[in-house]
Amino acid sequence: MWDSLSVSILIVCLVALVGIISNAALRSRTWAGYGNALPGVALLPRRLRQSVTREYGDVVLRGNHRGWPAVIRLSESDFKPALHITLGVPLNCTLEVVSRTAATGEHVGVAFRSGNVRFDQTFALFSNNPEDARGLLLNDASLGALQKLCVSSRSAVRFEKRQVEVTYRTAPEDLAGEVLLSLDAMASLARHCSELPDAPRIRIAPFRAERTSLLVKAAIAIGAVVAIAAMLAFRSPAQDETKTAARGHVLSDGSLIDSHDASVIPYLDRWQLATEADFNPDFAARLRYAGADFRLPLRLRPMGSDTEAETVYVLKATDGSKRLLIIVNGKLVYDSRYQELEGVARVSRPNLGSIKWADDTNNADPLNGDGLLLVFDPHDPEGARVLLAGPDYIHARTVADQNSVILAY
Repeated sequence: MWDSLSVSILIVCLVALVGIISNAALRSRTWAGYGNALPGVALLPRRLRQSVTREYGDVVLRGNHRGWPAVIRLSESDFKPALHITLGVPLNCTLEVVSRTAATGEHVGVAFRSGNVRFDQTFALFSNNPEDARGLLLNDASLGALQKLCVSSRSAVRFEKRQVEVTYRTAPEDLAGEVLLSLDAMASLARHCSELPDAPRIRIAPFRAERTSLLVKAAIAIGAVVAIAAMLAFRSPAQDETKTAARGHVLSDGSLIDSHDASVIPYLDRWQLATEADFNPDFAARLRYAGADFRLPLRLRPMGSDTEAETVYVLKATDGSKRLLIIVNGKLVYDSRYQELEGVARVSRPNLGSIKWADDTNNADPLNGDGLLLVFDPHDPEGARVLLAGPDYIHARTVADQNSVILAY
């Protein structure tokens, strides 16, 4: 017979074993598909690896560099930068710095010059408040740091929402070296930002990881196993499948998503279905005036189809960002997150032909389906674009004047 002490020791050992196995399984899932990046990440200081998570298919590292909160995002997606680095800075205005050879497309704010002739010959600057941004550029050390960041392997340097971000189109061979060089230059910019007049009123808190003991993690895992076992013991699997199929997938706010659609959408647990109240009221009023509605999901006809085989969801997060999802014939063809998305609407096939496009030279897209209007600023005629979805592709077209788009079905 086992005494109580022996049983207690056995339980503690089992709990520890489950915790170790759970931790190893979590690490394996986090780095699945990113084995080539592991050696480079291992060379990064531990302060930059306080938290390592998997988010929307990307590996995200959070930590601190020279006292400023840093985020390093690695991606294998064809639609995202391979490497994205952000660092908190005490600067309220937006500022985008891009090589003049790459200064095409849409940019935030208005173009301006730094006053440094050599710098302005090489780089283009855009800001929503050029006067405040120019205060940072008066420092030669800041210009030097920006020059180190703006090289051909990176698309641009952008200051927005009290952080500076740098993106790499492709992952550098020396991952750790490039990340540290970029962070050193970004920390130099953050230090110069802290010397600006408005900086004392801006607080940038360092990142603090939530520390959960291995024993607690193991206890949670064991509790989950017991709960699942109890559910299986007292519920009929056939009944559960019938109820799930009838009701759909339940989100955290109680809203429902079709169970078949939910099966192809990853990471649904922390999202809620967006409603009319989550979008710009002026755009919602325009929809009602046109006789259209704002009920999500939207049903569209994809390019080349006469049936409504395209489903559009807009989900919202607690930080106000939105996630746009497009499913065509049961396949997820578009999944992107937007910090500012003021409205979405269906543009029916007959109305697509009447749109005046900003890119008139590109008429290659066949307009033989419904389009999805994305509105980023309802008061800016050029603050919208239209997505055209096919069975395995997404094309984006910029609208010259969103007010001319006919929304009535």
